Amino acid sequence: MTTTSDDAYRHVCRIERPLTHIRNFLDALALITETIEEPAASAVNVIVRAALDHVAEVDAEYATLFRLTHPDRERFEREGWPGGAEGNECA
Repeated sequence: MTTTSDDAYRHVCRIERPLTHIRNFLDALALITETIEEPAASAVNVIVRAALDHVAEVDAEYATLFRLTHPDRERFEREGWPGGAEGNECA
């Protein structure tokens, strides 16, 4: 099966929503830890921070893949990406 650049771009776009949900779940978990007693709260916060660090790594890879597979990449490379410096949101 051959994957076209449009197919690759659609696959990349499918990453955005789960990443947002994971980030939101981790933020919610961090808020919940405020109601948990120590040392359990600290342990959960260590896990949350580590997971958010990994999400940030995946975000960086996502941004690179987004730009590399975007159907209008050549134009945006010349004119600048919409949405500021990131320009990595699927429409």
